[in-house]
Amino acid sequence: MGNYDDGIGYQRFICGCDYKDATAEALGHESIIWTKNHTSEENKEFLRKLP
Repeated sequence: MGNYDDGIGYQRFICGCDYKDATAEALGHESIIWTKNHTSEENKEFLRKLP
């Protein structure tokens, strides 16, 4: 399981990603919020089961 899979599957506030600057970090934050809001609970459960 990757950082993003973990972040979405477990509804984390951040993905644990390493960003090169504040702009990239802000975009990453918006991206994880959008993805959590547009991923079904069934798919989040699938992500939680990944090794």
